[in-house]
Amino acid sequence: MKEENGGRLPEGLKFQVLCRMLKGKRLGVLMEKLNDAQCLELQRFVWEKTLEFGIRAKGRRFTQEELLARLKAAEAHKSDMVYGFVFKGLNRFNLASESPELIRAKMQEQLDLMCRVANQFIEIQMSE
Repeated sequence: MKEENGGRLPEGLKFQVLCRMLKGKRLGVLMEKLNDAQCLELQRFVWEKTLEFGIRAKGRRFTQEELLARLKAAEAHKSDMVYGFVFKGLNRFNLASESPELIRAKMQEQLDLMCRVANQFIEIQMSE
């Protein structure tokens, strides 16, 4: 049963996400108990943390566009559609529409990809 908590992520879940990002573990599995609004909030939270890790590793000049390019490069063989709807306004889509399983699967892919990229940034920061 999916939690009915609006779009808010429980603080405990945010902590879990950060721990998994630091360890380089997959994040998509965390979506199973979340409602649609929380899935979108999770995607936003992970995007912000990945960007934050990038800024800490690369300096203040690191931009969202650079992060997007890095994500695309990390998964160049994936369809552009994945990036199109996740990184350019996924919130305008209803996850319960035509194929919720497909949309959630793509979101899981994106979360796991962002986690891998964030982990690269963490490794850069730790090696300095």
